[in-house]
Amino acid sequence: VDIAGPGSDEPYGVEAWTQLEIDRLDADQAAALQADVRETVERTHRVVADFAAMRDRLLEHADLDPLLGWLADRHFVFLGASSFELDGDVLTRRSDGDLGMSVGNTIVDPAIDLDAPPVSVARSSHVSTVHRAGRLTAVTVRYEREGRRRFDRFVGLLSSTAYRHSTLTIPSVGDRARGVLGLARDGAETHTGRSMRNVLETLPRDIVFELDSDQLALLVIEVVGLQERQIVRVIDVPEPAGTWSTVLVFLPKTRFTAELPGRVAAFIGEAYGAPVRDVESFVGSSNLARITFTVEGTGEDPPDLDELSDRVDELTTSWFDRLRQAAQRELGESRASTLLARLGGSVPESYRSNVDPETAVGDLEHLATLLDSEDSLHAALTRSVDAEEGVWRMRVYSRRRQIALSDLLPLLGHLGVQALDEHPHDVTVGDEHCYVYDIGLRIPAGVTVDEHRHREVTAAFERLLLGEIEPDGFNRLVLLAGLTSWQVNVLRCYSKFAHQTGFTFSQSYVEDTLARRPHLATLLVELFEARFDPGLDDGERLAAFATADDELLRGLDEVPSLDDDRIVRMFRSLIKATLRTSAYCDTPTTAFKFDPSKVPDLPEPRPVFEIFVCSQRVEGVHLRGGPIARGGLRWSDRPEDYRTEVLGLVK
Repeated sequence: VDIAGPGSDEPYGVEAWTQLEIDRLDADQAAALQADVRETVERTHRVVADFAAMRDRLLEHADLDPLLGWLADRHFVFLGASSFELDGDVLTRRSDGDLGMSVGNTIVDPAIDLDAPPVSVARSSHVSTVHRAGRLTAVTVRYEREGRRRFDRFVGLLSSTAYRHSTLTIPSVGDRARGVLGLARDGAETHTGRSMRNVLETLPRDIVFELDSDQLALLVIEVVGLQERQIVRVIDVPEPAGTWSTVLVFLPKTRFTAELPGRVAAFIGEAYGAPVRDVESFVGSSNLARITFTVEGTGEDPPDLDELSDRVDELTTSWFDRLRQAAQRELGESRASTLLARLGGSVPESYRSNVDPETAVGDLEHLATLLDSEDSLHAALTRSVDAEEGVWRMRVYSRRRQIALSDLLPLLGHLGVQALDEHPHDVTVGDEHCYVYDIGLRIPAGVTVDEHRHREVTAAFERLLLGEIEPDGFNRLVLLAGLTSWQVNVLRCYSKFAHQTGFTFSQSYVEDTLARRPHLATLLVELFEARFDPGLDDGERLAAFATADDELLRGLDEVPSLDDDRIVRMFRSLIKATLRTSAYCDTPTTAFKFDPSKVPDLPEPRPVFEIFVCSQRVEGVHLRGGPIARGGLRWSDRPEDYRTEVLGLVK
């Protein structure tokens, strides 16, 4: 804003110029920034001007502890100092005792412990705005003068040289360290002793300054116990003053990557409910790397460290390592090794980023089974333990055949489930192309997917994909009524025959009716099976049929809709009018032989016998006026009412 130029009476001064380019500011912002910069520069000047006075004050107490002289010898960057006096039980601040950044600053952090040792070191929660951005270190000296108990507080930062010195060479601190080494069995030169010394030299230096002998010994012994073990361990070291903790995270060195400290820091901060500071990493000769943070307590109980260690272990373990662990847990070491050797290297990055290792084990097993069989596809219905109520996932495994999602999703709709999301994956095993489709599903409310439904829904979906069953709304009964695909097909065939006889309601309306009344659909199937199951003798058949029919009629009494009643009674009448069936034969075609005199509302003239044949590929009727079959075959061009055409030929 000004400079002394030629002709000025002011002498030239030594100046350091710094230019910072920032975004455009309005006048108020510029004024605030200027005030902040001016305050920071003035604070720095105060610190520099009072530096010698602060160091001399500390040296006055050098006889109390050699550590103080060591700190004053360029191992401590003095930023502020203040003096306190104990008047009775009240600690008062001396007005003439403030130096450096403590001038005009009434905050004492951390609070002075009246019962602390003569010399104590602790960290403040405040971050320095001078020299470097780090948490301030507070050195407190307790002494007697003129019959009064006094305290001198020095705040600053350990210098860079303080971090380079061996712990054993630092006065007082070195004595504590040697005391810890003395705990090593058979001396400091044993393997354990050397390990303890290495830990002491590599621990965060602030911890070594702050902890007393017992606390330091416990920490060193715990860390030494981890040294050669491939484990993850989280250690919380509370700072002697204040609410802060230093958190040490040890993990196998092979897992360490450049971005890992940031990920672990974010996770630790979330676990503690507070942001972390002072993130540091150390990778030495040990098998374990260390990531260090400081975090301020929130007043609540700290997280469980064992559980936190497990979570960090999971977070830092590579996807393939977690896959191996999951496979060994589920399959045993031998089967897991065989499976992973065959398929583990086949999964692409896109798959790894979307599928957790536990789920991937099941996927690889299904793919291995598919590759070892003649099948072209498999399906699996799965559910995560923490999934939302009613949310499942259908996984489809296809070999060589890529399935369009526009074909997959409608088939799931035929099963009565809603597709929520989908993730297709391409997995190449050798020269075989395999496809994994992961589809999120929501099942209807009130439906419990028991073991039977789980099995039958999966089987029905596979058969829909293979084109072995009709893709229509009748398939909803597999889930809603707990029927098998075979049982559903029986009802489907009866519905198709009713349509040919001129029954009023469309197939879609019939499907919706049975989906609304799944218990009645189940009773209709029980009625059919009681009449035709070849495993029943005559006595059992009569009793089972009577029981099923009674339950069906009672169920109909509770149906308020006339349409629903008519539709269910239509099925009941057709089942009772059926004389024989091929439904129990292992063929893709189902045939019913009817007594037309028992079929209600059948158009005249009624044949003496009628056989209805139904499959996904073809339907047909065979009308006979007597015991002997006459006539021939005819292909109809009227798929909606071919029976009417055939009946006309019969007449």
